[in-house]
Parts: sequence; structure tokens; C-alpha cells
Amino acid sequence: MSAKVASQQRPPSRGLRRQYARAGIVLRQLQVRRDRARLLRSMPRQAACAEVGVWKGDGAAAILRHTSPRKLTLVDPWEHLPQEGSARAGRAPQQALDDIHASVASRFAEEIEAGQVELIRARSEQAWERFGEGELDWVWLDGDHSYEAVKHDLEALRRIVRPGGFIIGDDYTYGWWGDGVIRAVDEFAAAVPASLEITGEIFFKITLPQRT
Repeated sequence: MSAKVASQQRPPSRGLRRQYARAGIVLRQLQVRRDRARLLRSMPRQAACAEVGVWKGDGAAAILRHTSPRKLTLVDPWEHLPQEGSARAGRAPQQALDDIHASVASRFAEEIEAGQVELIRARSEQAWERFGEGELDWVWLDGDHSYEAVKHDLEALRRIVRPGGFIIGDDYTYGWWGDGVIRAVDEFAAAVPASLEITGEIFFKITLPQRT
């Protein structure tokens, strides 16, 4: 066997495998961003909307960029949650979360000053009490991913989001949270009943029925 043929049959080195893995991650991240943009562009512009689960504000920035909302309410407790199974945000030390909250406030300071963006530092079940019936046109839901929490949020949003409005979100897949998001979303859509569409691999869109 020639040296050239032997070289072609040799498995890729560890360094090359790492490069392939990194390239795959980057490509998947790009696809996720494209899917998110496609979903957001399907939302009504100049709407009253909210995002639950803000973290560092990248999702909020995408909402502002793609939908130009009249009013965007950002809901997140930025609260340390030490229990097992907490999301990355919840596992961070409280001081780090305080700093992230401050950075989000600074990031959207201009929009907050203009009244386009409002920050609510609270858990979603506390924040929902501030909204009236049908007050929002749509909501991006990315908070607590446990089945019970997603179920509770969806039931609350049925009152807060107007008839014909939308509840959208990500992580409609299996993860550290198990199948909680999938089960809660599927059960809610079937019970309402509401239209359910899946965009890409992880995004869901619930269209609430019009009032009859």
C-alpha cells in the first residue's frame, strides 16, 4: 500500500476532530438564530409583548430588532436557585445575577427611558398579576422549563394574551429539564384548543383562538 493511500485511510487527529465539533456547534448556533429570526418576523409589529426569561438580553435585542414592538416587558427574577436541575441562570451566584440584571438595564437604557421597554424583576407567577385580560399581543416564553412551571405560565397567559394572539418560545425538545416543555405545550394546545406550529428543531408557536 502506498504512503498516500495509507494517509487517506488514517482517522482524523484529535485536533481535527475538535475542529469538526466546533464547526458543527457554530453551524447549529447559526441555524438556531435563523430559526428564531424567522419565528419573530412572523409576529405582529408595533405590538405589546413580553419576554419571560431574559438572562443577558440577547433574546430581547432580537425581539426589538425583528418586531419593533410598541411595548416590550422583560420578566426575569435574576435569582439564585440552588436546587438541583436549575437552569444555568439559576445556578449562577446571586452577585453575578445582580450584575447581569444591571447590565441588561444598561443595555436597554435608551428604550427604557423612551417607555418602549420595561424591566420586571420577579418570577413569572408574580409578574402575571400585573397584567390585565388580553393586554398583550404575544409573549416569548423561556422561563422555568419544568413541566409544572410551563403549564402554570401557559394557563396564566391564556388570560393575558389577547384572543388570536401568540405564545412562542424555544427549548421544545428534550434536555436537562426532560420533556417538560413538550408535554406542557402539547397539552395546553390540545385543551384550548389552539394551533401549534414548530419552527426548526426547538421553537414553538401557539396561536390562540379568536373569541367566538
